[in-house]
Amino acid sequence: QTSITAGIPFWNTFTDPVTFDVLTQTTFGTLWIIRIGLWLIMGGSLWFLPGYMTALRVGFVSGALLLLTQSLFSHASAAVDQAAAVAADWLHLLGSSLWIGGLISFFAALIVLRKSDQLSAQFTGALTARFSNYARVAVAVLMITGLYAGWLHVGSLQALVSTIYGRALAFKLVLIVPLLAVLAVNLFRTQRALNAGQTVWVGRLRDLIGAEVA
Repeated sequence: QTSITAGIPFWNTFTDPVTFDVLTQTTFGTLWIIRIGLWLIMGGSLWFLPGYMTALRVGFVSGALLLLTQSLFSHASAAVDQAAAVAADWLHLLGSSLWIGGLISFFAALIVLRKSDQLSAQFTGALTARFSNYARVAVAVLMITGLYAGWLHVGSLQALVSTIYGRALAFKLVLIVPLLAVLAVNLFRTQRALNAGQTVWVGRLRDLIGAEVA
């Protein structure tokens, strides 16, 4: 950021006093320092707090606030209706973090439970049902805030293909189609098969979630 702002080579920023000015006198610097503080609070809570649930709550709040610092210096911060745009951008980041982070956690849980021989079809079906409800909320938030961001920052079909932001958004939309397809398979096929006791779908579920994470 200092290199771009001051127009100096990257390696010179380590000794140039303008780096300190960027850290202490700009919005970017202030948010960067706050972000590092939140990282330390998150890591410290998960490492040192004795209560497991308390540590998770502190970590979750720290993570949510960390995402907010990203939104406060995003495209949304330059919008006319800044408060609504920043809030929508933050919810979009939060929804994506909960969805992808949840998938990774679910995938890891399936591997651990498989090694402990506790992974029956019925038990996996119950886990999948709970996660599906959670994922539906996260994906709904993603879609609503994504549509708002597209309307706000792109505004037209022509801009979707003629601007860098629009093309990046279009590429993201292409990538999300197979994700939604896997989500639909898990929701309408995997869930029913697991409830019916079809053990083979335990492995298929793990493979599907792994593909979705990838």
